[in-house]
Amino acid sequence: MSPTARERLLNRFRTSLIVKAVPNTSIVEVRFRSSDPKLATEVANSITDCYMERTFRLTMKEPCRFQTGCQSRWKTCRRRP
Repeated sequence: MSPTARERLLNRFRTSLIVKAVPNTSIVEVRFRSSDPKLATEVANSITDCYMERTFRLTMKEPCRFQTGCQSRWKTCRRRP
């Protein structure tokens, strides 16, 4: 993939993703817009899972290895031809 194509893909991803804290709570809202409802669900759930895993590891003072564990989840979120 060319750097230009990669940048366009990342920009499209960023504009489809909304993450925000719900005021006066410990809740984080994660939304992903896609014409494919299954893809939108998988992306939002994967981001949420990785966030929760990272938060747990940081809270428990364990080494932060969340990226390795989450990489396999991201592979399932690729759009299928």
